[in-house]
Amino acid sequence: MRRLATLLLALDAPRAGNQTKERTMKKLIALIIASCGLAIHAHPAHAATDSRPNCALYSNSKLMSWPATSPVWQFCWRRPDNSGPQPAGSGVELFDIHYNGHLVFSHLNVPVLNVEYGPGGCGCYRDWLDEEVRFEAVGSPCGDGYCKVIQPARTTCDCAPTDTCDSNPNNECNVDLGSFTGVAAEKESDHLTMTTQMSAGWYRYSQYLTFYLDGSIHPEFAFASVPNGCTGTTHFHHGYYRFDFDIDGPANDTVFRETQSAGDKDSDSDADGHNDNFDEAAGPGGTDVGRVLVSTEEYGYHGDTVSWLVKDMATKRGYRVIPGADDQPLPITNFDPAPFAVGDYWVLAEHDDENDDLGAGCAININPFVNGEDTARADVVLWYRYGTLHEHGDECFCGRRGPTLVPIGNWLPTP
Repeated sequence: MRRLATLLLALDAPRAGNQTKERTMKKLIALIIASCGLAIHAHPAHAATDSRPNCALYSNSKLMSWPATSPVWQFCWRRPDNSGPQPAGSGVELFDIHYNGHLVFSHLNVPVLNVEYGPGGCGCYRDWLDEEVRFEAVGSPCGDGYCKVIQPARTTCDCAPTDTCDSNPNNECNVDLGSFTGVAAEKESDHLTMTTQMSAGWYRYSQYLTFYLDGSIHPEFAFASVPNGCTGTTHFHHGYYRFDFDIDGPANDTVFRETQSAGDKDSDSDADGHNDNFDEAAGPGGTDVGRVLVSTEEYGYHGDTVSWLVKDMATKRGYRVIPGADDQPLPITNFDPAPFAVGDYWVLAEHDDENDDLGAGCAININPFVNGEDTARADVVLWYRYGTLHEHGDECFCGRRGPTLVPIGNWLPTP
């Protein structure tokens, strides 16, 4: 019931036209159903650790295997329309994500998305990510929310760079392209990209998830809109990925903040006789980094952190989370000022009832989850903020935002 008051207020909000009010009523119904104990988007606490995901565990999900022969990536996925948690959804939702037969994540999604306007704008909003909108996808098979494309999918964010945000109906930035709704999969020799487009009122949100043969992952979001009276003023978009790491299972994962500083020369958190600074490859760009062990739950802004390393302390396999070039300098002293963004990252102990925030406002509300629990050799979750600043009507130039995730250690298939 934590969002009931927020949704009731949304029915009277200036942005709530007939379509949005209908959408809000649907969310209220979903919330009431969920509060009565009918778990329409429930999922198990932890993923299976064997080499093939069991998509029967996740309602309305499908198996993705790529490449078709000797797949290196396998996971279950849900289209945005079916995504949870309700009542807002979380875009393309992934479960049981395996690379070369090794479990990487139990769950990956975007539970929180918001926008904040500057003076003279339209206030702030908490948006939703379970309303699909059409985009251009050409391929076969292509139906029932899935399209294997023969050319890259095109969303509102793929309009010509000379277009501007005006009322011209022939401007590709101002209309929804194509006729497909759901998730398009571009399967190339070296990468798989899943693309979708969602709407929240006048906004258009494009999501891209790219998986590479070498184990790298590049999740991206892009922010656009159709013509309206609000986006001509300066505003920030903020999105929050929730990476539920279960590297080789839920236990034994540890998070390190990596900085350009020298680090702790005596740190040997896994007791293997080697300093933490030399246990893995160099940091982003091959630079030397110092590693700070995150032993208890914490949150903050990037500061001098250049990346985060999540490592299974038993198998030594891990993933480095590197901020996107446009994410790290994203301003935090904004209109409200910094408290609206709240943070750039959170390291939390995993709990089944913390897969969303506490709602009750525009800004993300997960700080109450930070209560001093151990995060060394534990089941950990990393929340990561990304976003963009739009100034003076440049909503068409939405760009792509998000981190890059790079594997560390031996991820070769088990013989």
